[in-house]
Amino acid sequence: MGETASPEESRSGAILGARKRYNVLFIAPTSFFSDYGHPVRILEEVLALQKRGHRVTIVTYYNGRDIAGLPIERTLPIPWRQHYEVGSSRHKIAFDVLLALKSLTVGLRLRPDVIHAHNMHYFSEIHARSLERLAKARRIPLILTAHNTWDDILFLELTHKIDWNHIIAVSHFIKREIIKYALIFHNHSIKIRHILVIDIKK
Repeated sequence: MGETASPEESRSGAILGARKRYNVLFIAPTSFFSDYGHPVRILEEVLALQKRGHRVTIVTYYNGRDIAGLPIERTLPIPWRQHYEVGSSRHKIAFDVLLALKSLTVGLRLRPDVIHAHNMHYFSEIHARSLERLAKARRIPLILTAHNTWDDILFLELTHKIDWNHIIAVSHFIKREIIKYALIFHNHSIKIRHILVIDIKK
């Protein structure tokens, strides 16, 4: 009996294509790798893409654990909080500036075919705009995985004022929220392509 593609492989293959091998730049604004939530999802997606023959490079914060076989590019630490775990804090501004600079330098050096950003609530508009400019300059797709949603202006700006080619919503609720605000903002070009739904009743 032949092998069956996992859900991660199926979603990744549908967006990137089943034949061509891509050079993918993953932006992970978190302490990757850590054993919780979205770092686990990012890891599974990267492993699925590697299995299909794609080259994936992860750009992430200074903190986190290295994983054998995964190319990881880390930011410099902020001098006054070198071991700080990323979260809601005034220090987040410094983390985000460093990650934006690292994303641009790695992107210019590696010349990726696709930029895939994760977990928008850890982004600033400056960082998202820098990725948008890089994608447009290279004429490559800019993809967002939306791990969450919240009620503030930053969520609206990051989902509807950034020119994402595709948005991957990880739940039906997040998909509905993004579509709701797309209708309010008359943004009919937004593409929500794939959904991962975990049925907690099973």
